[in-house]
Amino acid sequence: MDEAKRLHALRNSSYDEKLVLKPSKFSFKRDRGSITPGSYDEKLAQAGIELPQNIYIATVVTISLFVGFLGLQLGLVLGIYSFVLVTYFLLFPYLDEKADKRRRMILPQIPSYIDGLMAALGSGSSLEAALAHGTQAVPDGLLRQELETACNSLKSGMTIEEAFEGVRVSIQGREVISLIAALSLFSNMGGRMLEPFQRLAQKIREQQHAVEKATRDLVQVRQAFIILSGLSILAPLLIMIIQPDYLVEAYEDALGRIVLQIAIIMEITALFVYRKIVHIKV
Repeated sequence: MDEAKRLHALRNSSYDEKLVLKPSKFSFKRDRGSITPGSYDEKLAQAGIELPQNIYIATVVTISLFVGFLGLQLGLVLGIYSFVLVTYFLLFPYLDEKADKRRRMILPQIPSYIDGLMAALGSGSSLEAALAHGTQAVPDGLLRQELETACNSLKSGMTIEEAFEGVRVSIQGREVISLIAALSLFSNMGGRMLEPFQRLAQKIREQQHAVEKATRDLVQVRQAFIILSGLSILAPLLIMIIQPDYLVEAYEDALGRIVLQIAIIMEITALFVYRKIVHIKV
């Protein structure tokens, strides 16, 4: 009898069948509820890396040691510089860039989600049903997956803040935090206050327009850097082809090895500075 009641409840559920999560295979995924805000684990989650912190750091150190070993073939200074730079890049800037890339990917989808949510709320739907309706307006991908998880958590009896905690942990950015705050405010106000949703959707659209314009303005800068980088790599290759003894003599000479190390360090540093300049953070 209990099984019959359970099946009846499932058939009459107001949530779309697509929102029922399928059991996943074994993975390194962490329990998001145990992730401390501002921790390195949260940084990894926002970058989309499911490895535990210790395993990721060990992997980074292994890669850095290998790169440093390659640099040692030319000189001690280049080996140490390569090890330190690769370690720092993979532990911090790389994660920030991946998290920002995920954020940029889902950002244009949030206004559509808010529009669907407001349309459902305006027609008299409950908040839970409106959230499910808004999720259906989002294309398949990261945001939809996280929203489906939140809808299922809400259905199980969690509060808005608890249900959307996974979204906040997985996707960085004040837009997600503002969306959760607007949902919480709407819930606490008894189903009123649609204005925060409207303002948030408008602000995100304006922000997207500004980023797209700035990206177009940087096209020439990117092209110039690609040309200069190509020349800096092609020039030594041409010298090796035309007159290989020239670089061989520099490699065998102590002063020549120092000059080669300095040249490589300057080129790598220029690459990282360029990435910092053209990376628009909003």
